Amino acid sequence: MKTKEVKKIIRDSLQLDEDLNEAYAASPKHYQLNTELLLSKTKKSHDELYQAYVARLNDLSAKLDVVDKREADGAHSAFRSIKIDEQYNMNAVYLHELYFSNISDPYSEIPLDSIPHMRLHRDFGTFDLWQNDFFACGMAVRDGGWVVCGYSFYLQKLVNVIVDGHDMHCLMGFYPLIVLDMWEHARRDYLNNKKDYLISMMKEFNWNVISERFKKLDLVAKVVGGNNQWT
Repeated sequence: MKTKEVKKIIRDSLQLDEDLNEAYAASPKHYQLNTELLLSKTKKSHDELYQAYVARLNDLSAKLDVVDKREADGAHSAFRSIKIDEQYNMNAVYLHELYFSNISDPYSEIPLDSIPHMRLHRDFGTFDLWQNDFFACGMAVRDGGWVVCGYSFYLQKLVNVIVDGHDMHCLMGFYPLIVLDMWEHARRDYLNNKKDYLISMMKEFNWNVISERFKKLDLVAKVVGGNNQWT
């Protein structure tokens, strides 16, 4: 695969406006959350938090252009600190965008012959078994974190993962498809009751959006190739 193709896949996936040379600029997106299962105050405050992550990410990007990389040796270097913060905030932006996009469909429906249903049935045994596993992962997340269903290029199958914070326990070679925010601020309307929040959000997954992600995954997998060529 050509370098230009790889850059385009990464840029499109992260929804960045420019190439990843070093500095880049991420533009905040705007989402219409049509659900009545979240209060307007919660939606507004969550959007403001997301916008703050975007601003912080762009600030870190600018700092990477001027930081002295000759002093990068050691766990307390300025370069290391910025790179760690970059990962945390980039994940925060990306995960929020995936989350906002794939929730709040009051007419949520997943046809039995849809790509997501068939793939989840194939890799988890049944769609219900996937739901049970996804729900269990959500309940197991710490007070701040995410539950994500995605494709492992290493295992070559769909898996559910627990992400604490924005950057702890992230799998390498993992393509996110279904994302649910489990931070306290996301479920404040449920008095931090994880169970009720999970049930409500999973009832309104936007399967049209999720289906498009599965199609993009197929394109990426086709370009990269199978048979564990990642190794």
